[in-house]
Order: sequence, then structure tokens, then C-alpha cells
Amino acid sequence: MRPLAVCALLVLLTGCRASVNLWVSKSETRALIGLATEIFYVQEGVINEYAMNFTVVVPPNISDLHFNWESTSRKAVAYDISLEVANPSVLDRPSLNIPSSGLVPKDHQLFTVHLPCRPGVTAETDVRLKISLLLPRQPPLRRKKTNTLLVFRRGRVCRAEVTPTVAPLGGGDVMLEDAAGPTRLGDPPADDETPSSGVLYMAVGSSCGVILVIMIILAVVLSRNSAAKRRKRALSDTSGEYDSTHHYMQVPTPSYSCHSIRSSHHYASLRPLPTCPSYTSQKTVTTPLGQTIGHSHSLGSHGGAAGFGQTLSHSVSQGLSHSSGQSSGQPSVGHSSGHRVRDVGERVSELMVDRRRVELDTMLEEGTFGRIATGWMADSDAGEKERLIIKYVTEHASAAQVSMLLQEGLVFYGLRHKNLLSVLGVAVEERAPPLVLYPYVKHWNLKKYLQTCSFGARSDVKTLTVRDVVDLAEQVTQALLYLHVQNICHTDVAARNCCVDDSLHVKLADSALSRDLFPDDYCCLADNINRSIKWMAMEAILTNQYTPAADVWSFGVLLWELTTLAQQPYVEVDPFEMASFLDEGYRLAQPLNCPDKLFSVMAFCWSREPEERPTAEQILDYLHGFSKQLSHYL
Repeated sequence: MRPLAVCALLVLLTGCRASVNLWVSKSETRALIGLATEIFYVQEGVINEYAMNFTVVVPPNISDLHFNWESTSRKAVAYDISLEVANPSVLDRPSLNIPSSGLVPKDHQLFTVHLPCRPGVTAETDVRLKISLLLPRQPPLRRKKTNTLLVFRRGRVCRAEVTPTVAPLGGGDVMLEDAAGPTRLGDPPADDETPSSGVLYMAVGSSCGVILVIMIILAVVLSRNSAAKRRKRALSDTSGEYDSTHHYMQVPTPSYSCHSIRSSHHYASLRPLPTCPSYTSQKTVTTPLGQTIGHSHSLGSHGGAAGFGQTLSHSVSQGLSHSSGQSSGQPSVGHSSGHRVRDVGERVSELMVDRRRVELDTMLEEGTFGRIATGWMADSDAGEKERLIIKYVTEHASAAQVSMLLQEGLVFYGLRHKNLLSVLGVAVEERAPPLVLYPYVKHWNLKKYLQTCSFGARSDVKTLTVRDVVDLAEQVTQALLYLHVQNICHTDVAARNCCVDDSLHVKLADSALSRDLFPDDYCCLADNINRSIKWMAMEAILTNQYTPAADVWSFGVLLWELTTLAQQPYVEVDPFEMASFLDEGYRLAQPLNCPDKLFSVMAFCWSREPEERPTAEQILDYLHGFSKQLSHYL
């Protein structure tokens, strides 16, 4: 008697559970974003938050959006649908082919949202499709119901010269007429799919043995779901003013390729180039620490032999000589350490400034052995003084630390760009650490500056607007593009390695002393190399190899820093678990104050495959278009 009671209870609980599936078919996904895959917004009652938050651009040649849905619950699930259009003058009577309220069908059904453009209109508007579902509350024995709101975001683009067409739905579609209007049925389940839930319930009711097997399967599935939910809750526990920025999204489908981004040639689209160059065709890519990927010489890559003559001080010579036996914590590829030493020595010789002309002024930041200060350099002829930013190490610093300062501090030697902070000179003195001299910038560090700003109107701090953030991002992208054109990878793109003035003119700087001044941003894994793991692309973490695509990934994290006022990325994730965390598809979620179109830049920068990420040129083109769009409204 007791097994029969258990069987009956299982049937009752299974039948009473409310579950809804809502998805977009492969043909619809291919037409909109170029991916041949189904996208489930709701699967077995579980909402795909990342897919719901992503804005899909609807190009001018498509006017109908098709959604599939079904209810797998025995109890009726009521729905209510509404459409919100930001600019009604763009669309001509948007409509649905199903009633605006009713019951979710128990059989698979396809419904259509019609978004016709007004004739002769060239514009863009945001559309929100809101579906409210009234679901029985869990556990099912309670009588109360819960209201779940789904909001689908679409960006409708209209062009006067484009005639929209109805997207093909494939064979087997059926048109039914009823009082409520036409209903389009399509995408029937394939023959190899699992049988319907009704057949499963009949089998459970007819055989107690089958029920016992199903009970075991359900127990396993529920235990896995509970573990997954506990993990998500653990990742979501945050605090602070912008706590939502610490949640993570998991990519539900393969990462978006830049080839798959539909180009509607309007100013808010991410326009891909004919190909997606990752600069792998270049023979040489030189990294800031003197690494060379390939076989040819690029921009005087760091390399040379040991003798400098009598022009260098004992301290500088000792530090450079040390690097011939031990690098600055980074592997050298393509050139011997001795060749790299000679090149750094030659650069120091060319940049050398008499130490007596340089005067230290105000200390800006102090680490374990590194220092950053303001200072002055006197003009020996005119007697005038030029204000400087000075990086140096203490007298107790080791030869390896002196070598690291010079190798990283001279990486932009010979480069000239308005958004690049190039070294001015190196002041040396007998038996004293060298001073690396840079042009003066009021706010020497962008990360420190962002932490003093606010997105709200406050009188005590600088207020940043969306246009300010986009402008800062554009300037960093221009510097990054300049480096990539020169076949140079930065390898450490982050807010801490940028400087900015009061007029928000930003310059990308080298990473000299960053490991010492920002120790929380770096971590030493099993390879004994101190790296900024949470800013790095997955392939760079695993192989310690850098490409322009890896710089683009880091730029996505920098853009996230700009929109969160320099919060720490992946703050709850252990650095040793970052590679597996990213491999599972988790990424930083959309910040609270970040527009959807700006977040889409970050999402594309974090594509799994390097060749699927946009280039710096594509990012600059997109940001420039977005900036123009903002100027139309602000």
C-alpha cells in the first residue's frame, strides 16, 4: 500500500509543477544574428537572464519576429502580452497575431510580433515585448500564484529605401483561423526528440517499476540543479553601491563571431570589416617586455649585447646586466637575453639626462620598492623648468627590480601619439637608482581618478556622464590601434595603466611599477609569473602568449572599469580558478549604469576564440557611431 501511495504522490507532484518553454528557432536566430542555433529564453521554467538582457537588433529587411512557446504544466498558465515602443513615429501599428491575454498553449505553438516600419522613415527605436506569466507557486499544494514578467529587448531599424520581407519559417507551417485571428504553427518537434510529457505520465501511472526508475532520475536531476543554484547564489552575493556589477553572466551559446554580427549600416551597429583580422598574418608582434612572436625584428624590439661603455651609472649597468641571466618575470621569445640587454642599454644611452637637472617634488604613490612622484627638469639653456611625472625605485631595490623598471618604462620609446604616454628621458647618477621621466599629467592614474568620481550629481566629486565614458574609451582605443598598427601588443591594458587630466584627455601608459603599486591586481600562479590574471584573455592565462586579440579582451575589462568607477573585476573568483571559470562561459555582467549598446562592446571583446573578437579599428568605429548617437539626444 505504501509504494502505491508514493507513486500517486509522485504523479501528483510532477503533474502540478508549472513549467513553460519559450524559445527562438534556428531559422529565426540565423536571420537576426547569424547563428544557426536555438536560443531558449525560458526552459522548463528557468529563465535565461543573459539572453533576456541582450538587445537584438532587427534589421530593416525583417518586420516579423517569431517566438515558440508551450506549457508543460497540467494547470493552466495565464499570460498577458504588451508592446512598448520608445519612438512610436517610427513604426506603423505594431501588432501580435495572438490575443493580448489568454492561456499559454499546452502544445507547441509559434506566435508572431509584427513590427512594420512607417513608409519613408529612416530611424531606429527600442521595442520592448513584455510577457507576464501567472504561474502556480511552488510547492504545488499552495493555492497562491506568482506573476513572472519577461521583457524582450529589440532594437528596430527602419530605412526608407528598404522593403521588409517576412522571414521564412521553413516547411510544415500551418495557418489556423479563429476568432482571435491567424495563428502560425511551425517548427514541429523532430522525430528523434523525447516523447511528450503526457505519454511519460501515462507510463508512470501504469507501472510502479517505471515510476521508481523515474524517481531515481528525478532525484539526480534535482540534486544537480540545487548544486548549480547554490553556486550561482554564492557568485551573486555582493555588497557596495554598485553591487549588481559583481554578478556574472554565463554565455548560453557559442561566443558571437564578428562575422555573425549583422551589418545594417546604421550608426548603432557594430560594423564588421570584410574579414576579422587578428594580426596573425603579421610576421612579428612585439610585446612590451621585449618578447617577440615570430621571426622578424619590429620597432627595435628589446634586444642587444652587454657593453654600454662608460655612459651608464654603476646602478643602471648592474640592473641591466642582471636581466641577461634573469628576465623581469616574463619569458623572452625570439631573441636572447643578451640582445635584449644591449637594446635597453642603447635606449638608456639615447635618453640619458643629467641627474642634476632633475628635482623631485611631491610623492604621488609609494609601494614596497617603487615610487611615483612629480618633479621638475631644468632647461640648461633657457633656465626654464618643465614639470614631470617620475618613476623610480628605492636605493634598496634589487638589480632585477631596476631592470624591470627600465624594460617596462622604455617600452614606448620612439612612439608618438596624442593618447600614448611616451618616456621623455632617464636621469642617471653614479651608484643611484635611475629616474624614468614622463610628461606631466595632473591625474597620473585613471583608476585612482575614477574612484573619486560619481555618476550622480554631487558637488564634492567629479560627475561622469555616459558621453564622458564613451569619450575615454575612444581615446584608449585610438592608442591601442596605434600600437597594433606598429605590431606591438600592450599586454596589460587596464585603468591603472592610464593617466588623465581635468579635461578628460586620457593617455595609455606602460606598466612600469604597476605590480608593486597595485599588488591586488596581480597574481603569481604556478608558473611564478606575476600577471594581471583577471584582465587577461583565457588563452593568455593558459599559454602566456599575447596577441592584439588578447589586448582587445583586456580593453573590454577596462571598459567595464570605466562604467563601474574602477571596481575590482571578478572580485569573488580565486585567480587560480579564473581559467576554468572563463572556460565554463562565465563573464562579467552588465554594470548598473551601463547602456546596452556599450555593454555589447564588452561582450564581443570577451568572445572565447581570439579571431571572433573585434579589432581595435572595429571598436573605434562602433564607439564613434555610438558617440554620434548620444550627441543627437543629449
